[in-house]
Amino acid sequence: MSTIVIVDPRPQGRARLAALAASVDGVTRVKSFDGAAGALPWVAENGPDLVIAHHGKRAEDGAEFVRRLRRLPTCSDLPVVVVTPHGDGDARYVAFKAGATDFLLSPVDDREFKARVGNLLMLRAQERVVGGQGRFEERDAAIRVHPWHRALPETEEMLRRVIDTVPAMICASDRAGRLVFVNRQMAARWGPPSELLGQFVEDIMPGDSGGREQRLNAKVLDGKETLPSYEEAITFPDGRGCYCLTTKAPLFDSRGEVTSVVTISLDITARKQAEEELRRARDSAEMANRAKTEFLATMSHELRTPLNAVMGFSEAMMKEIFGPLGDARYREYAGNIKESGEHLLNLISDLLDVSKAGDYKIKLAEKKLDVAATIASSINLVRQRADGPDVEIVVNVPKNLPCLKADERRLKQVLINLLTNALKFTPKGGRVEIVADQSKTHGIRIEIADTGIGMAAADLPVALAPFGQLNADPLTKKHAGTGLGLPLSIGLMELHGGKLDIASEVGVGTRVTLEFPPERTSRPEHRERRRRPVRGAGNGRGPARKAP
Repeated sequence: MSTIVIVDPRPQGRARLAALAASVDGVTRVKSFDGAAGALPWVAENGPDLVIAHHGKRAEDGAEFVRRLRRLPTCSDLPVVVVTPHGDGDARYVAFKAGATDFLLSPVDDREFKARVGNLLMLRAQERVVGGQGRFEERDAAIRVHPWHRALPETEEMLRRVIDTVPAMICASDRAGRLVFVNRQMAARWGPPSELLGQFVEDIMPGDSGGREQRLNAKVLDGKETLPSYEEAITFPDGRGCYCLTTKAPLFDSRGEVTSVVTISLDITARKQAEEELRRARDSAEMANRAKTEFLATMSHELRTPLNAVMGFSEAMMKEIFGPLGDARYREYAGNIKESGEHLLNLISDLLDVSKAGDYKIKLAEKKLDVAATIASSINLVRQRADGPDVEIVVNVPKNLPCLKADERRLKQVLINLLTNALKFTPKGGRVEIVADQSKTHGIRIEIADTGIGMAAADLPVALAPFGQLNADPLTKKHAGTGLGLPLSIGLMELHGGKLDIASEVGVGTRVTLEFPPERTSRPEHRERRRRPVRGAGNGRGPARKAP
Protein backbone atom coordinates (compact mmCIF):
# COMPACT_ATOMS: atom_id res chain seq x y z
CA MET A 1 0.00 0.00 0.00
CA SER A 2 1.15 3.57 -0.71
CA THR A 3 1.70 6.79 1.24
CA ILE A 4 1.17 10.27 -0.26
CA VAL A 5 2.40 13.54 1.26
CA ILE A 6 0.47 16.76 0.50
CA VAL A 7 2.26 20.14 0.89
CA ASP A 8 0.01 23.19 0.44
CA PRO A 9 -0.11 26.43 2.51
CA ARG A 10 -3.84 26.88 1.66
CA PRO A 11 -6.16 25.02 4.03
CA GLN A 12 -8.88 24.47 1.44
CA GLY A 13 -6.42 23.44 -1.22
CA ARG A 14 -4.69 21.09 1.20
CA ALA A 15 -8.01 19.45 2.11
CA ARG A 16 -9.02 19.15 -1.54
CA LEU A 17 -5.72 17.46 -2.55
CA ALA A 18 -5.83 15.15 0.47
CA ALA A 19 -9.35 14.00 -0.40
CA LEU A 20 -8.35 13.30 -4.00
CA ALA A 21 -5.24 11.40 -2.87
CA ALA A 22 -7.27 9.23 -0.51
CA SER A 23 -9.61 8.29 -3.38
CA VAL A 24 -6.81 6.76 -5.46
CA ASP A 25 -6.80 2.94 -5.40
CA GLY A 26 -4.11 1.41 -3.21
CA VAL A 27 -3.48 4.50 -1.05
CA THR A 28 -3.61 3.67 2.65
CA ARG A 29 -2.26 6.88 4.16
CA VAL A 30 -2.29 10.60 3.27
CA LYS A 31 -0.14 13.03 5.29
CA SER A 32 -0.68 16.83 4.85
CA PHE A 33 1.63 19.75 5.67
CA ASP A 34 1.33 23.51 5.24
CA GLY A 35 4.99 24.05 4.30
CA ALA A 36 8.48 22.64 3.83
CA ALA A 37 9.44 23.06 7.49
CA GLY A 38 7.20 20.24 8.61
CA ALA A 39 7.15 18.20 5.43
CA LEU A 40 10.87 17.67 4.78
CA PRO A 41 11.78 16.03 8.13
CA TRP A 42 8.75 13.70 7.96
CA VAL A 43 9.53 12.68 4.38
CA ALA A 44 13.20 12.03 5.22
CA GLU A 45 12.22 9.78 8.13
CA ASN A 46 9.23 7.92 6.71
CA GLY A 47 9.99 7.58 2.98
CA PRO A 48 6.58 8.10 1.29
CA ASP A 49 5.77 6.91 -2.21
CA LEU A 50 4.70 10.28 -3.67
CA VAL A 51 4.81 13.99 -2.81
CA ILE A 52 2.27 16.50 -4.18
CA ALA A 53 3.32 20.14 -3.66
CA HIS A 54 1.42 23.29 -4.52
CA HIS A 55 3.37 26.09 -6.24
CA GLY A 56 2.92 29.35 -4.35
CA LYS A 57 2.58 32.83 -5.81
CA ARG A 58 6.31 32.87 -6.39
CA ALA A 59 7.55 30.06 -8.60
CA GLU A 60 10.92 30.02 -6.90
CA ASP A 61 9.30 29.01 -3.56
CA GLY A 62 7.98 25.77 -4.99
CA ALA A 63 11.21 25.14 -6.88
CA GLU A 64 13.23 25.63 -3.68
CA PHE A 65 11.09 23.04 -1.90
CA VAL A 66 11.75 20.53 -4.68
CA ARG A 67 15.50 21.23 -4.62
CA ARG A 68 15.65 20.75 -0.86
CA LEU A 69 13.68 17.55 -1.15
CA ARG A 70 16.06 16.17 -3.79
CA ARG A 71 19.01 16.82 -1.49
CA LEU A 72 17.62 14.39 1.09
CA PRO A 73 19.53 11.05 0.94
CA THR A 74 16.41 8.90 0.46
CA CYS A 75 14.54 11.20 -1.96
CA SER A 76 16.66 11.35 -5.10
CA ASP A 77 14.16 9.13 -6.95
CA LEU A 78 11.00 10.06 -5.04
CA PRO A 79 8.18 11.11 -7.46
CA VAL A 80 7.19 14.78 -6.94
CA VAL A 81 4.11 16.34 -8.57
CA VAL A 82 3.73 20.14 -8.57
CA VAL A 83 0.36 21.90 -8.88
CA THR A 84 0.64 25.09 -10.99
CA PRO A 85 -1.95 27.65 -12.19
CA HIS A 86 -3.27 27.57 -15.78
CA GLY A 87 -1.09 29.54 -18.23
CA ASP A 88 1.89 29.78 -15.89
CA GLY A 89 4.39 27.90 -18.05
CA ASP A 90 7.36 29.50 -16.32
CA ALA A 91 6.36 27.93 -13.00
CA ARG A 92 6.33 24.47 -14.57
CA TYR A 93 9.75 24.92 -16.20
CA VAL A 94 11.29 26.23 -13.00
CA ALA A 95 9.91 23.26 -11.08
CA PHE A 96 11.09 20.76 -13.69
CA LYS A 97 14.59 22.24 -13.62
CA ALA A 98 14.59 21.91 -9.84
CA GLY A 99 13.75 18.18 -10.12
CA ALA A 100 9.95 17.81 -10.28
CA THR A 101 8.59 14.63 -11.91
CA ASP A 102 5.21 15.79 -13.23
CA PHE A 103 2.69 18.61 -12.87
CA LEU A 104 -1.05 19.18 -12.45
CA LEU A 105 -2.98 22.30 -13.45
CA SER A 106 -5.00 24.15 -10.82
CA PRO A 107 -7.95 23.80 -10.35
CA VAL A 108 -7.19 20.10 -10.45
CA ASP A 109 -9.34 17.80 -12.59
CA ASP A 110 -10.41 14.71 -10.60
CA ARG A 111 -9.91 12.17 -13.41
CA GLU A 112 -6.53 13.63 -14.44
CA PHE A 113 -5.41 13.59 -10.81
CA LYS A 114 -6.30 9.94 -10.33
CA ALA A 115 -4.75 8.91 -13.64
CA ARG A 116 -1.41 10.67 -13.14
CA VAL A 117 -1.06 9.86 -9.45
CA GLY A 118 -2.09 6.23 -10.07
CA ASN A 119 0.52 5.83 -12.84
CA LEU A 120 3.29 7.32 -10.70
CA LEU A 121 2.40 5.06 -7.75
CA MET A 122 2.37 2.03 -10.04
CA LEU A 123 5.84 2.92 -11.38
CA ARG A 124 7.06 3.45 -7.86
CA ALA A 125 5.80 0.03 -6.81
CA GLN A 126 7.43 -1.63 -9.80
CA GLU A 127 10.73 0.02 -8.97
CA ARG A 128 10.61 -1.31 -5.46
CA VAL A 129 9.84 -4.81 -6.71
CA VAL A 130 12.48 -4.90 -9.39
CA GLY A 131 15.12 -3.07 -7.35
CA GLY A 132 18.71 -2.89 -8.49
CA GLN A 133 20.98 0.06 -8.89
CA GLY A 134 20.75 0.04 -12.69
CA ARG A 135 16.99 0.53 -12.53
CA PHE A 136 17.36 3.41 -10.14
CA GLU A 137 19.96 5.09 -12.38
CA GLU A 138 17.68 4.71 -15.38
CA ARG A 139 14.84 6.27 -13.40
CA ASP A 140 17.06 9.16 -12.34
CA ALA A 141 17.95 9.81 -15.95
CA ALA A 142 14.29 9.70 -16.94
CA ILE A 143 13.43 12.19 -14.20
CA ARG A 144 16.15 14.56 -15.34
CA VAL A 145 15.26 14.36 -19.04
CA HIS A 146 11.51 14.51 -18.58
CA PRO A 147 11.25 18.30 -17.98
CA TRP A 148 13.29 19.09 -21.06
CA HIS A 149 11.10 16.92 -23.25
CA ARG A 150 8.11 18.89 -22.07
CA ALA A 151 9.92 22.20 -22.67
CA LEU A 152 11.10 21.24 -26.15
CA PRO A 153 7.95 22.37 -28.06
CA GLU A 154 8.13 25.80 -26.43
CA THR A 155 11.83 26.09 -27.30
CA GLU A 156 11.17 25.15 -30.91
CA GLU A 157 8.40 27.73 -31.15
CA MET A 158 10.68 30.45 -29.78
CA LEU A 159 13.43 29.49 -32.25
CA ARG A 160 10.96 29.71 -35.12
CA ARG A 161 9.82 33.15 -34.00
CA VAL A 162 13.44 34.29 -33.92
CA ILE A 163 14.05 32.99 -37.45
CA ASP A 164 10.85 34.66 -38.66
CA THR A 165 12.09 37.96 -37.21
CA VAL A 166 15.38 37.90 -39.15
CA PRO A 167 15.07 40.38 -42.09
CA ALA A 168 16.16 37.83 -44.68
CA MET A 169 14.60 35.02 -46.68
CA ILE A 170 15.58 31.69 -45.10
CA CYS A 171 14.72 28.25 -46.38
CA ALA A 172 16.03 24.69 -46.17
CA SER A 173 15.87 21.96 -48.80
CA ASP A 174 16.61 18.25 -48.34
CA ARG A 175 19.02 16.14 -50.35
CA ALA A 176 16.33 15.49 -52.97
CA GLY A 177 15.81 19.23 -53.47
CA ARG A 178 12.44 19.54 -51.72
CA LEU A 179 11.74 22.48 -49.44
CA VAL A 180 11.44 21.39 -45.80
CA PHE A 181 11.44 24.81 -44.13
CA VAL A 182 10.64 28.43 -45.02
CA ASN A 183 10.58 31.45 -42.72
CA ARG A 184 8.04 34.27 -42.76
CA GLN A 185 10.14 36.49 -45.06
CA MET A 186 10.43 33.67 -47.59
CA ALA A 187 6.73 32.92 -47.44
CA ALA A 188 5.83 36.60 -47.95
CA ARG A 189 7.66 36.62 -51.31
CA TRP A 190 7.05 33.10 -52.63
CA GLY A 191 3.76 31.95 -51.11
CA PRO A 192 2.36 30.32 -47.94
CA PRO A 193 4.28 27.40 -46.37
CA SER A 194 1.40 25.05 -47.12
CA GLU A 195 2.08 25.56 -50.84
CA LEU A 196 5.89 25.64 -50.67
CA LEU A 197 6.85 22.79 -48.33
CA GLY A 198 7.43 19.53 -50.16
CA GLN A 199 7.94 21.17 -53.55
CA PHE A 200 11.17 21.00 -55.52
CA VAL A 201 13.19 24.23 -55.64
CA GLU A 202 13.51 24.17 -59.42
CA ASP A 203 9.69 23.95 -59.76
CA ILE A 204 9.15 27.12 -57.72
CA MET A 205 11.72 29.46 -59.24
CA PRO A 206 11.10 30.68 -62.81
CA GLY A 207 13.42 30.20 -65.78
CA ASP A 208 17.02 29.24 -65.20
CA SER A 209 16.93 30.29 -61.54
CA GLY A 210 15.64 26.92 -60.36
CA GLY A 211 18.33 24.98 -62.20
CA ARG A 212 21.03 27.28 -60.83
CA GLU A 213 19.72 26.79 -57.28
CA GLN A 214 19.75 23.02 -57.75
CA ARG A 215 23.36 23.06 -58.98
CA LEU A 216 24.49 25.24 -56.07
CA ASN A 217 22.67 23.03 -53.54
CA ALA A 218 24.36 19.96 -55.02
CA LYS A 219 27.72 21.71 -54.61
CA VAL A 220 27.03 22.32 -50.93
CA LEU A 221 25.91 18.71 -50.40
CA ASP A 222 28.99 17.29 -52.13
CA GLY A 223 31.53 19.65 -50.58
CA LYS A 224 29.94 19.83 -47.11
CA GLU A 225 31.09 23.46 -46.91
CA THR A 226 29.45 26.87 -46.89
CA LEU A 227 29.53 28.63 -50.26
CA PRO A 228 30.98 32.16 -50.36
CA SER A 229 28.27 34.82 -50.37
CA TYR A 230 27.22 35.92 -53.85
CA GLU A 231 24.92 38.53 -55.35
CA GLU A 232 21.99 37.48 -57.52
CA ALA A 233 18.92 38.98 -59.16
CA ILE A 234 15.70 37.21 -58.12
CA THR A 235 12.27 37.46 -59.77
CA PHE A 236 9.27 36.54 -57.61
CA PRO A 237 6.04 34.89 -58.80
CA ASP A 238 4.22 38.24 -58.86
CA GLY A 239 6.76 39.63 -61.32
CA ARG A 240 8.59 41.84 -58.85
CA GLY A 241 12.32 41.43 -58.45
CA CYS A 242 15.18 42.34 -56.18
CA TYR A 243 18.92 41.94 -55.72
CA CYS A 244 19.96 39.58 -52.93
CA LEU A 245 23.17 38.69 -51.14
CA THR A 246 22.85 34.92 -50.77
CA THR A 247 24.71 32.39 -48.63
CA LYS A 248 24.28 28.60 -48.72
CA ALA A 249 25.41 26.37 -45.87
CA PRO A 250 25.10 22.64 -45.08
CA LEU A 251 22.95 21.43 -42.16
CA PHE A 252 24.43 18.41 -40.37
CA ASP A 253 22.69 15.73 -38.30
CA SER A 254 24.05 14.18 -35.07
CA ARG A 255 26.20 11.75 -37.10
CA GLY A 256 27.89 14.54 -39.08
CA GLU A 257 25.99 13.83 -42.29
CA VAL A 258 24.56 16.66 -44.42
CA THR A 259 20.79 16.39 -44.42
CA SER A 260 19.76 19.75 -45.83
CA VAL A 261 20.99 22.95 -47.45
CA VAL A 262 20.11 26.21 -45.68
CA THR A 263 19.80 29.24 -47.97
CA ILE A 264 19.81 32.80 -46.57
CA SER A 265 19.08 35.66 -48.98
CA LEU A 266 19.34 39.28 -47.80
CA ASP A 267 17.61 41.94 -49.91
CA ILE A 268 20.27 44.46 -51.02
CA THR A 269 18.20 46.23 -53.69
CA ALA A 270 18.55 49.63 -51.99
CA ARG A 271 22.31 49.22 -51.76
CA LYS A 272 22.58 48.19 -55.41
CA GLN A 273 20.51 51.18 -56.48
CA ALA A 274 22.77 53.48 -54.47
CA GLU A 275 25.83 51.88 -56.08
CA GLU A 276 24.33 52.36 -59.53
CA GLU A 277 23.55 56.01 -58.82
CA LEU A 278 27.07 56.48 -57.53
CA ARG A 279 28.49 54.83 -60.66
CA ARG A 280 26.44 57.10 -62.92
CA ALA A 281 27.54 60.14 -60.94
CA ARG A 282 31.17 59.02 -61.19
CA ASP A 283 30.87 58.44 -64.94
CA SER A 284 29.25 61.84 -65.35
CA ALA A 285 32.03 63.48 -63.33
CA GLU A 286 34.70 61.69 -65.37
CA MET A 287 33.05 62.82 -68.61
CA ALA A 288 32.90 66.39 -67.32
CA ASN A 289 36.53 66.17 -66.28
CA ARG A 290 37.56 64.90 -69.71
CA ALA A 291 35.55 67.68 -71.33
CA LYS A 292 37.27 70.19 -69.07
CA THR A 293 40.71 68.86 -69.95
CA GLU A 294 39.94 68.91 -73.67
CA PHE A 295 38.52 72.41 -73.37
CA LEU A 296 41.61 73.67 -71.54
CA ALA A 297 43.92 72.04 -74.07
CA THR A 298 42.01 73.57 -76.98
CA MET A 299 41.77 77.01 -75.40
CA SER A 300 45.43 76.88 -74.42
CA HIS A 301 46.40 76.32 -78.04
CA GLU A 302 43.98 78.97 -79.30
CA LEU A 303 45.18 81.56 -76.78
CA ARG A 304 48.90 80.86 -77.03
CA THR A 305 49.07 81.72 -80.74
CA PRO A 306 47.74 85.32 -80.50
CA LEU A 307 49.59 85.86 -77.21
CA ASN A 308 52.90 84.90 -78.79
CA ALA A 309 52.19 87.41 -81.56
CA VAL A 310 51.32 90.13 -79.04
CA MET A 311 54.51 89.48 -77.07
CA GLY A 312 56.61 89.34 -80.23
CA PHE A 313 55.28 92.65 -81.58
CA SER A 314 55.56 94.34 -78.17
CA GLU A 315 59.19 93.22 -77.87
CA ALA A 316 59.93 94.56 -81.37
CA MET A 317 58.41 97.90 -80.35
CA MET A 318 60.42 97.95 -77.12
CA LYS A 319 63.66 97.40 -79.05
CA GLU A 320 62.57 99.89 -81.74
CA ILE A 321 63.71 97.51 -84.46
CA PHE A 322 62.08 99.53 -87.25
CA GLY A 323 62.93 102.93 -85.88
CA PRO A 324 62.23 105.13 -82.88
CA LEU A 325 58.74 105.28 -81.43
CA GLY A 326 59.00 108.93 -80.60
CA ASP A 327 57.59 109.38 -77.13
CA ALA A 328 59.40 107.33 -74.42
CA ARG A 329 56.06 106.38 -72.94
CA TYR A 330 55.37 104.17 -75.98
CA ARG A 331 58.38 102.04 -75.03
CA GLU A 332 57.06 101.75 -71.49
CA TYR A 333 53.62 100.77 -72.75
CA ALA A 334 55.13 98.12 -75.02
CA GLY A 335 56.97 96.69 -72.01
CA ASN A 336 53.72 96.56 -70.06
CA ILE A 337 52.04 94.76 -72.93
CA LYS A 338 54.81 92.15 -73.07
CA GLU A 339 54.78 91.65 -69.29
CA SER A 340 50.99 91.23 -69.22
CA GLY A 341 51.16 88.76 -72.11
CA GLU A 342 53.79 86.68 -70.33
CA HIS A 343 51.68 86.66 -67.17
CA LEU A 344 48.62 85.51 -69.09
CA LEU A 345 50.63 82.84 -70.89
CA ASN A 346 51.98 81.53 -67.57
CA LEU A 347 48.45 81.42 -66.20
CA ILE A 348 47.27 79.39 -69.19
CA SER A 349 50.20 76.99 -68.77
CA ASP A 350 49.44 76.54 -65.05
CA LEU A 351 45.78 75.84 -65.80
CA LEU A 352 46.68 73.14 -68.29
CA ASP A 353 49.29 71.64 -65.97
CA VAL A 354 46.87 71.48 -63.03
CA SER A 355 44.34 69.66 -65.22
CA LYS A 356 46.90 67.23 -66.61
CA ALA A 357 48.47 66.54 -63.22
CA GLY A 358 45.05 65.71 -61.74
CA ASP A 359 44.39 63.27 -64.60
CA TYR A 360 47.95 61.86 -64.48
CA LYS A 361 48.43 62.82 -68.13
CA ILE A 362 51.80 64.52 -67.63
CA LYS A 363 54.63 62.27 -68.78
CA LEU A 364 57.72 62.65 -66.60
CA ALA A 365 61.13 62.97 -68.25
CA GLU A 366 63.06 61.40 -65.40
CA LYS A 367 66.79 61.53 -64.82
CA LYS A 368 69.24 61.65 -61.91
CA LEU A 369 69.34 65.15 -60.46
CA ASP A 370 71.77 66.91 -58.17
CA VAL A 371 69.38 68.22 -55.52
CA ALA A 372 71.65 71.07 -54.41
CA ALA A 373 72.15 72.31 -57.98
CA THR A 374 68.40 72.09 -58.72
CA ILE A 375 67.61 74.13 -55.60
CA ALA A 376 70.24 76.74 -56.49
CA SER A 377 68.90 77.06 -60.03
CA SER A 378 65.34 77.48 -58.73
CA ILE A 379 66.47 80.22 -56.31
CA ASN A 380 68.14 82.12 -59.14
CA LEU A 381 64.97 81.99 -61.24
CA VAL A 382 62.85 83.19 -58.31
CA ARG A 383 65.27 86.03 -57.60
CA GLN A 384 64.99 87.26 -61.19
CA ARG A 385 61.20 87.32 -60.99
CA ALA A 386 60.79 88.60 -57.42
CA ASP A 387 59.89 92.20 -56.77
CA GLY A 388 59.26 92.05 -53.00
CA PRO A 389 61.35 93.22 -50.04
CA ASP A 390 64.74 91.87 -49.08
CA VAL A 391 64.55 88.43 -47.46
CA GLU A 392 67.38 86.22 -46.22
CA ILE A 393 67.55 82.80 -47.88
CA VAL A 394 69.46 80.01 -46.12
CA VAL A 395 70.20 76.76 -47.96
CA ASN A 396 70.99 73.72 -45.83
CA VAL A 397 71.91 70.70 -47.98
CA PRO A 398 74.17 67.78 -46.91
CA LYS A 399 77.38 67.43 -48.82
CA ASN A 400 77.24 64.67 -51.42
CA LEU A 401 73.49 64.15 -50.93
CA PRO A 402 72.38 61.17 -53.09
CA CYS A 403 70.92 61.97 -56.47
CA LEU A 404 67.16 62.16 -56.96
CA LYS A 405 65.47 60.45 -59.88
CA ALA A 406 62.88 62.99 -61.06
CA ASP A 407 61.71 65.26 -63.87
CA GLU A 408 63.98 68.31 -63.59
CA ARG A 409 61.52 70.75 -65.17
CA ARG A 410 58.65 69.61 -62.99
CA LEU A 411 60.72 69.59 -59.81
CA LYS A 412 61.86 73.15 -60.52
CA GLN A 413 58.24 74.06 -61.16
CA VAL A 414 57.34 72.83 -57.67
CA LEU A 415 60.30 74.54 -56.00
CA ILE A 416 59.68 77.83 -57.80
CA ASN A 417 56.01 77.82 -56.81
CA LEU A 418 56.85 77.18 -53.15
CA LEU A 419 59.77 79.65 -53.04
CA THR A 420 57.66 82.33 -54.71
CA ASN A 421 54.96 81.89 -52.07
CA ALA A 422 57.52 81.94 -49.26
CA LEU A 423 59.12 85.16 -50.49
CA LYS A 424 55.77 86.77 -51.32
CA PHE A 425 54.33 86.24 -47.85
CA THR A 426 57.51 86.91 -45.85
CA PRO A 427 57.97 90.58 -44.85
CA LYS A 428 61.20 92.54 -45.18
CA GLY A 429 63.90 91.26 -42.85
CA GLY A 430 62.36 87.81 -42.74
CA ARG A 431 63.97 84.47 -43.49
CA VAL A 432 63.37 81.56 -45.86
CA GLU A 433 65.27 78.30 -45.24
CA ILE A 434 65.58 75.40 -47.68
CA VAL A 435 66.67 72.10 -46.13
CA ALA A 436 67.33 68.90 -48.08
CA ASP A 437 68.16 65.56 -46.47
CA GLN A 438 67.34 61.87 -46.42
CA SER A 439 64.36 60.62 -44.41
CA LYS A 440 64.44 57.58 -42.14
CA THR A 441 63.35 55.47 -45.09
CA HIS A 442 66.23 56.88 -47.22
CA GLY A 443 63.91 58.90 -49.39
CA ILE A 444 64.86 62.50 -50.32
CA ARG A 445 63.07 65.15 -48.26
CA ILE A 446 63.07 68.88 -49.03
CA GLU A 447 61.68 71.46 -46.61
CA ILE A 448 60.97 75.12 -47.33
CA ALA A 449 60.25 77.14 -44.20
CA ASP A 450 59.58 80.86 -43.92
CA THR A 451 58.97 83.39 -41.16
CA GLY A 452 56.04 84.95 -43.01
CA ILE A 453 52.48 85.76 -42.08
CA GLY A 454 51.42 82.08 -41.88
CA MET A 455 47.94 80.58 -42.07
CA ALA A 456 45.38 79.24 -39.63
CA ALA A 457 44.60 75.51 -39.74
CA ALA A 458 41.09 76.27 -41.02
CA ASP A 459 42.56 78.18 -43.99
CA LEU A 460 44.74 75.33 -45.28
CA PRO A 461 41.97 73.58 -47.29
CA VAL A 462 41.27 76.90 -49.06
CA ALA A 463 44.92 77.42 -49.90
CA LEU A 464 45.25 73.87 -51.27
CA ALA A 465 42.18 74.09 -53.52
CA PRO A 466 42.55 75.24 -57.17
CA PHE A 467 42.13 79.03 -57.36
CA GLY A 468 41.95 79.07 -53.57
CA GLN A 469 43.27 82.30 -52.09
CA LEU A 470 42.99 83.74 -48.62
CA ASN A 471 41.42 87.20 -48.70
CA ALA A 472 40.86 86.71 -52.42
CA ASP A 473 38.75 89.85 -52.89
CA PRO A 474 40.53 91.62 -55.81
CA LEU A 475 39.78 95.00 -54.23
CA THR A 476 41.38 94.17 -50.87
CA LYS A 477 43.95 91.40 -51.34
CA LYS A 478 47.57 92.45 -50.88
CA HIS A 479 49.30 89.66 -52.79
CA ALA A 480 48.83 88.90 -56.47
CA GLY A 481 48.44 85.33 -57.73
CA THR A 482 46.07 82.82 -59.26
CA GLY A 483 45.90 80.24 -56.47
CA LEU A 484 47.17 77.44 -58.71
CA GLY A 485 50.69 77.03 -57.35
CA LEU A 486 49.98 74.72 -54.40
CA PRO A 487 47.44 72.45 -56.17
CA LEU A 488 49.83 72.10 -59.11
CA SER A 489 52.75 71.31 -56.78
CA ILE A 490 50.69 68.64 -55.00
CA GLY A 491 49.74 67.04 -58.32
CA LEU A 492 53.35 67.02 -59.56
CA MET A 493 54.54 65.43 -56.30
CA GLU A 494 51.91 62.71 -56.61
CA LEU A 495 53.13 62.00 -60.15
CA HIS A 496 56.56 61.34 -58.62
CA GLY A 497 55.02 59.01 -56.02
CA GLY A 498 55.73 61.55 -53.29
CA LYS A 499 53.67 63.83 -51.10
CA LEU A 500 53.50 67.47 -50.04
CA ASP A 501 52.66 68.44 -46.45
CA ILE A 502 52.06 71.92 -45.05
CA ALA A 503 52.32 73.11 -41.46
CA SER A 504 51.53 76.76 -40.77
CA GLU A 505 50.79 79.10 -37.88
CA VAL A 506 49.54 82.65 -38.07
CA GLY A 507 52.31 85.14 -37.29
CA VAL A 508 54.97 82.41 -37.10
CA GLY A 509 55.36 81.16 -40.66
CA THR A 510 54.83 78.21 -42.96
CA ARG A 511 56.78 74.98 -43.48
CA VAL A 512 56.24 72.93 -46.64
CA THR A 513 57.73 69.42 -46.79
CA LEU A 514 58.36 67.53 -50.03
CA GLU A 515 59.00 63.83 -49.48
CA PHE A 516 60.01 61.47 -52.28
CA PRO A 517 59.84 57.66 -52.00
CA PRO A 518 63.10 55.79 -51.30
CA GLU A 519 63.12 54.14 -54.74
CA ARG A 520 63.88 57.58 -56.23
CA THR A 521 67.12 57.82 -54.25
CA SER A 522 70.20 56.62 -56.11
CA ARG A 523 72.35 56.01 -53.03
CA PRO A 524 71.46 55.58 -49.35
CA GLU A 525 74.48 57.43 -47.91
CA HIS A 526 73.92 60.20 -45.36
CA ARG A 527 76.41 63.08 -45.38
CA GLU A 528 77.12 66.14 -43.25
CA ARG A 529 75.27 69.35 -44.07
CA ARG A 530 76.73 72.55 -45.33
CA ARG A 531 75.22 75.94 -44.69
CA ARG A 532 75.58 79.01 -46.85
CA PRO A 533 73.31 82.00 -46.12
CA VAL A 534 72.16 84.22 -48.95
CA ARG A 535 70.90 87.73 -48.28
CA GLY A 536 68.81 90.03 -50.37
CA ALA A 537 67.01 87.32 -52.25
CA GLY A 538 63.78 89.28 -52.32
CA ASN A 539 64.49 91.30 -55.48
CA GLY A 540 68.11 90.54 -56.34
CA ARG A 541 69.33 94.04 -55.43
CA GLY A 542 72.07 94.58 -52.88
CA PRO A 543 75.15 92.66 -51.84
CA ALA A 544 73.53 89.22 -51.74
CA ARG A 545 75.66 86.10 -51.99
CA LYS A 546 74.53 83.44 -54.39
CA ALA A 547 72.94 80.36 -52.99
CA PRO A 548 74.56 77.09 -53.98
